[in-house]
This record gives sequence, C-alpha cells and structure tokens, in this order.
Amino acid sequence: MGDRLRKARELTDLDREQFAAELGVSRQTVGNAELDRVKPRKIMLRAWALRTGVPLVWLETGEAPRPSDEGPRVVRHQGLEPRTR
Repeated sequence: MGDRLRKARELTDLDREQFAAELGVSRQTVGNAELDRVKPRKIMLRAWALRTGVPLVWLETGEAPRPSDEGPRVVRHQGLEPRTR
C-alpha cells in the first residue's frame, strides 16, 4: 500500500511536508504510511484519495474500482426528461 500512497502523492507534485500540511498531519505520518511502517486509518486513506484524486479502492487494494464502487450515479426521475419535438 505504501508504494500506491507515494505514487498518488507524487501526482500532486507535493513533497511529504507539503502534503502532510494539506492533510493536517505530520510529515512523519505521511512518511510512515508510504514506507509501510504503519497502516493508515480509513479516515486518512479517504483524505489521501480525496486530495490526490485517485480511487480509495485503488489505494487500499491496488485494483481498479468496479462500476458499483464509483459512487452514486445521478438518475433522473421519470417525467423530468427534456421535451423533444
């Protein structure tokens, strides 16, 4: 998992210290997670995914998210479709 966390952080072009400041944690916390010294808590993984724009599932498992993992889909209620002529 640490390698995926590092790769995701590098997408932001931030070093560990800058990234840690954005997440509100210490540089050591980021470093320990990236080096697999500790397993980050779920809330930390969610923040990491949100800040980096990578799927949480990928950070946790290394697998691409399944369509059902992508989150809620917007569905129009019947009768709200645009009119056609």
